[in-house]
Amino acid sequence: MTETKIEGEVENGAHISGSVIIRRGTVVEAGGDIRGPTIIGDDCEIRANAYIRGDVIIGNKCLIGNSSELKNTIMLNCAKAPHYNYCGDSIIGSNVNLGAGTKLSNFRFDGRNIILRLNTKRIDSQLRKFGAILGDSYGWRNTPNIKMLEVLYNKSLI
Repeated sequence: MTETKIEGEVENGAHISGSVIIRRGTVVEAGGDIRGPTIIGDDCEIRANAYIRGDVIIGNKCLIGNSSELKNTIMLNCAKAPHYNYCGDSIIGSNVNLGAGTKLSNFRFDGRNIILRLNTKRIDSQLRKFGAILGDSYGWRNTPNIKMLEVLYNKSLI
């Protein structure tokens, strides 16, 4: 992807750089900072002071709120990171609502690869950074810190 294509509305004071596609009906408020490569779907809200660092795909009708940051993340349709969230190296299912201040931790401080635990199996991801995989309709009301490569299944509520 090497183009910038803006079909939505980008308010004065928002910053767009690199290869960015913003689809129709999406609004980027003043103070929003979007760096490519990034694709943002239809009818999204990118609120003031949101920071999208690149290698991001955002589905339709998503919300990236005040002071939320996304890096190397996929958000499926209708997902919300409404305020003070960090989503790094993660996959966020459709209709997921992150509680205020949620951090999807993506780095092991010991420098080792991230290990996925699936039932009793341990699978080496071959990655030093990987956040979380959140199933569809996952949500919570408080401010959790999800450890790297945690898999939370559909319709979970914390």
